[in-house]
Amino acid sequence: MMPRPTDFPRLAVIILAACALPLHAQERPTAWAIPPTYTHVGFLEDHNLFQTEIRQRDVVYGMGLVTPSGTVLVDAQDELSIEAVHTEDDFVRVQEQGGRYMLVRRDGSRIAAPTRFGGIGSLDISPFSAQRALIRLGTSPCCGYAYVDTLGYIAIPKQPEPTHIDSIGPSNSLLFVDHAEPFSESIAYVNHTSGPDSTHVSVVYAQGGRIATALPPGMMAMGPMQEGRMPARMETAAGPRWGFLQTQEEATGALVEFDDALKDVRDYLRGLARARGEELEPWPTHIGVAVPFEYDSVEPFSGGLAKVEQNGRYGLVGRRGTVLFPVAYDDIDEFSEGVARVEQEGKYGLISLRGNVVLPIEYDNIGELSKGSARVKQGDAIGFVDRSGTLTADLDPKLFKSSLFADENSGKLFATCLGFNQCGVIDITGEVVIPHRYHFGFSRFVRGVTTMKSYSPDFSEQPFSGLITDEGVELVPPQYIYANIIAQHADYVAFMFDPGDAYYNVYNLTEALLVILTDDATLSIPYTPFGDGYSRELHEDNGRFFVEVYSTDGEEWWLYDEEGNGLVRQQKGRLLELVDGLIKVEDGNDRLGFMNVEGQWVVKPQYEEATSFYDGYALLTRERRRRVETYIVDTQGNLEKTPWRVWETADLGGYYVGRHEEDGRFALITHDGRPVMALPGDVNPSDTRAAGRGLFWVRDSVQVGDSREERYGLIRVP
Repeated sequence: MMPRPTDFPRLAVIILAACALPLHAQERPTAWAIPPTYTHVGFLEDHNLFQTEIRQRDVVYGMGLVTPSGTVLVDAQDELSIEAVHTEDDFVRVQEQGGRYMLVRRDGSRIAAPTRFGGIGSLDISPFSAQRALIRLGTSPCCGYAYVDTLGYIAIPKQPEPTHIDSIGPSNSLLFVDHAEPFSESIAYVNHTSGPDSTHVSVVYAQGGRIATALPPGMMAMGPMQEGRMPARMETAAGPRWGFLQTQEEATGALVEFDDALKDVRDYLRGLARARGEELEPWPTHIGVAVPFEYDSVEPFSGGLAKVEQNGRYGLVGRRGTVLFPVAYDDIDEFSEGVARVEQEGKYGLISLRGNVVLPIEYDNIGELSKGSARVKQGDAIGFVDRSGTLTADLDPKLFKSSLFADENSGKLFATCLGFNQCGVIDITGEVVIPHRYHFGFSRFVRGVTTMKSYSPDFSEQPFSGLITDEGVELVPPQYIYANIIAQHADYVAFMFDPGDAYYNVYNLTEALLVILTDDATLSIPYTPFGDGYSRELHEDNGRFFVEVYSTDGEEWWLYDEEGNGLVRQQKGRLLELVDGLIKVEDGNDRLGFMNVEGQWVVKPQYEEATSFYDGYALLTRERRRRVETYIVDTQGNLEKTPWRVWETADLGGYYVGRHEEDGRFALITHDGRPVMALPGDVNPSDTRAAGRGLFWVRDSVQVGDSREERYGLIRVP
């Protein structure tokens, strides 16, 4: 018997058998983490959660959520119907059909559950910001709002005692408001639906729950705080006008006294406070106006500037209302690398964050500025400009074609053409990187190289492809019909060059070429393409590269190493996988075996089923003399028989569903044939799937009312 690190459990089995104990004593009994409950289980990959369902006659009665660690976030037995799921950090927001939400942690603790609000109405929950989430309850006469902390306790409005949002009932008075915004920069605003004379009242809250300020009647906060500025709208005789407010703490310089205008507002809010058994805190007397209310629309501040609009024209203002660029432009793009493109009367230029025009507004077009350069066009001439507005390459009318693309090593490069079959690459200074003697065909640079195309001198054939560096060195001359990246990973990139093309019906070379670029070397692997009806695949195994050429009908295949040596020549059947130097092979007669990369058989193809090697072991199954036999095999080809047949070859993270050949019981078995946990007697093995580390979904037959039904549950393997 071959030595294995797992011999101890097998030795225990032998001892138990000698003591006349039943064989099944060696596997643990089924340990349910979640009993068989759900009729359907699906995985939400974007959220890393399992969605569970309970159905009866194809009608969904309840939906739930379970984490890969087995934590039930939403129980499908609560008969909820999930419309959407939103995940953020440690929180999961679940939207029910009908609009209500619940908020739970990934550890399973609920922050807010809509089932508690059954008599109040729909519930809406914002994402957390500044450790606060905004919750809206549809109540009468208007709307109930509250800001809760990460444990679900109400932070705003302040409560006499710690109060969890789940304890709020229909009679509780929250913020009865028209609109509220989530916290941004520790500030949030609330627009009340009624106030003195039924006017709107805007109140700004700080994170701790105190009222930071209030706005006079006719003025409303209209957006989140960004860079210390909040957009607001004021009703005037000429119509609504927009400006920006600043926080009370920053209110220095130009302040507006609103004492008289706020008197009625304070009285109104004081009445709301008394209704909750509270006293209103000392009231701020000043509101800082950062940008005057004289614009038709404004956009939030970014980089110390805000875009404002008036009569269809745009300008930029600073945080204190200083006009950096007058409202005179048709459009202003977002700033990038300290500059922004502006349009005026159909012409383009560049402006800086300091309020300067760095490139005159006289160009027909300006491309995207990235890594310090952009392409500019004036008439038929093309040039290049840096972020200071300096032309780094003069406008050249000969560059009739120009494409911008990135080089991972050299920064920005431009593919340009001087004429037919006269294309090359220049940098941002106009310096020639690749000579203008190719027929374009440049792709993006990867590891300092790109593909290119070129016609023959007499233009008698279609252009051929090759590979060239960002220093103009041809790694592969242009002599291939087809060139493409077939694999790209963190450690390498592989280009495939094929001499033939079924469309052109041209095969100008006898060999194809695979070029692999790694951190340490450039590998060129020639191989025989065989023409139409054959394809190829790159295999990487422990730092070595192999090229497989195979017929598309699956009848035969070849294998080459990274030096182009033929390792396996015209092998019948299919190469199924290459792992740890071993190739799983199907021999063309539906028989499986393993050979090494030198083409020598380790296990001859005489098995109907074979798992992949895992930690040096695989499981093989064959039928012999009307009996099914399963063997454990190591990487040297040593075989050992096991009574456990792999019932499902799907890898469950190093485990498989196995069935005992004598009594037919099921169990989870390891890659070396050891049973670790019994599966239920009525299990459907094809529906066993991995859920997380040591957790597996299993479908079992259980009694539901007067009938038996198949339900999914979660078992845990220690």
